[in-house]
Formats: sequence, C-alpha cells, structure tokens
Amino acid sequence: MLRSIPRLLRTWPALASGILVGGCGAPDVEEQPALADTADAPSALAQIVARDQAFDRAAAETGVTEAFRTFVDPEGLLFQPGPVQAGPWLAENEIAVAELHWVPVAAGLASSGDLGYTTGPFRAAGPNGEEGRGYYVTVWRLGGDGVFKAVLDIGVPTGETGPLPESPPVTELFADTIPANPAEAPDPDGLQSLLGVDRSFAVGQATNGTEATMAAYAAPSVRIYRTGVPVVVGVTDPEARRILPEDRPSTSPIDGGLSASGTLGYVWGSVASDGQADAGHYLRIWRRDPNGPWALALDLVSLPPA
Repeated sequence: MLRSIPRLLRTWPALASGILVGGCGAPDVEEQPALADTADAPSALAQIVARDQAFDRAAAETGVTEAFRTFVDPEGLLFQPGPVQAGPWLAENEIAVAELHWVPVAAGLASSGDLGYTTGPFRAAGPNGEEGRGYYVTVWRLGGDGVFKAVLDIGVPTGETGPLPESPPVTELFADTIPANPAEAPDPDGLQSLLGVDRSFAVGQATNGTEATMAAYAAPSVRIYRTGVPVVVGVTDPEARRILPEDRPSTSPIDGGLSASGTLGYVWGSVASDGQADAGHYLRIWRRDPNGPWALALDLVSLPPA
C-alpha cells in the first residue's frame, strides 16, 4: 500500500517534531456497508482488503521497506514529499521508521473489479521513539497476473491519540452496489472527463468553500481527511460543521486513474498554500453510476502542520 509511504514519509517531519501524522449532481445510490466478515463481501473487494491486511503483517514481519517493495507497483506513486515513482525510489532508499501499523476500515470497488481503494487509521513510530497517528488511503489496481498492487498511497496526520482498533470486523467496509454489466457505457472521454470534473470541483472549493461545493458534488458518505483534525464522514457529521465552513484549499489536478467500467476513478494533484504552489498534495476518489454523474467519495488534503 503506497499509502504507508506518503502517509508516513510525507508527514514524517511532523512526526519527527512530535506532531505526526458547474454543478455535478451526486447520484442517489449510496455505498452500502458490507458484512463484517469480509469473506461474505464480493470476492475482488475481499481480495483488496486481504491484500491491505497482508501488507500490514509484512511490514511487521519483514520490515517496512521490504513490504513496500513487495506490495507496491513499481510504477506507482510515493510522495517524498512530492510524487516519485515507487520502484526506483525503493531500490535506492530505506524507509526510516521503527514501526508502522494500519487497519483498513473502509473500502470501495469498481463494478469492473479492476480498481479499488482501502482506507483507515495508521500508527507510526520513529527511529527515536516518536509516535503519531493519522489516516491513509491506498488505491489498488488488478495486475495482469491477477494480483492487486498499490498504485497510489497517501495519508494525513489527524492528531488523534491512543491505540488503533483491533483487526476488523470491517464495519465501515463499502461494497460497490453497481453490478458489472456488458451494456455499461463508460464516458468516452475517460480520464480527461474525470479530470475536468475534479478541476470544476477545485474551482468551486477555492471560490465558495468546501461546505458549499460538497452539496453539489459529494456522495452522502463522503470521507473528508485534513491535517490535524479528526476524520469527517458525511457532510452532516457534527465535526463537519466545525471544519468545513473555513475550509477552502487551492488544488490543481495533475493525473489520476480510471476503472475499466468507468464507475470508479481517482485524481491527485498539488495544493497551494502561503504562496507555494506545491506546498502539499491531495487525493480525491470519485464514483458514478455507469450512465450517471460523478460523485465525490473521498477528499484528502495533506499539508504540513502549521
């Protein structure tokens, strides 16, 4: 899970200092909670969650760097703090952490079964005993060998404390409610269309603020991750009323990816702050019905703590 590197190394300076880590109507279809036992979830989704859990175990058993070399696609992205290609970076660098542990609590899957994501809390320990908590997101793509590998991973320090939850039940695991259908009509413009939607959202967010813009774009269960604050799930979350009125990041899309069915996609890019164009980075995960508009499922903005 590329998640761990951006999740940890993007925020490691904070950890080291003791703080670690045009209207597009949202569709009515809500991501449905899956059964607590992932064996009862759709097989591809269960496979993604199992890979995420195996990645965590490998980090403890073989070491964090070796686990990344095993589970991350060599062409995937790590953020150091800017984006780097995983394979070359991991071939020449070690991840300087004593311990890294995470627990997936939510996941999503495209109807085509080739693209998905996992997310949850993580805990990191530095080489000098520093500890910190945060939330990660890992994007997984199915390879030609039938194995999911992480193609993007990012995280934010949320300022939470205490131990991580025990291994799932994954009560917040979300399964795609849209079955694969040969008659699906993916957007012919593909990723460029999604980038356009993301760009429109970014303009609205910077101009009108996150709270107002979410009303037009967000799925009801949208997850909102920001540096230094607890995770928000849904715009009606009480924490949202405290965070969102003043939230208006300036983001610029750079690239992303799309499922074969066109029902799940992601966009990442830069975040401008205090006159610096690339002060941080963001990840947005988008979902849609096969012939419907895109809805924002997750919005993560990672900036260095103030």
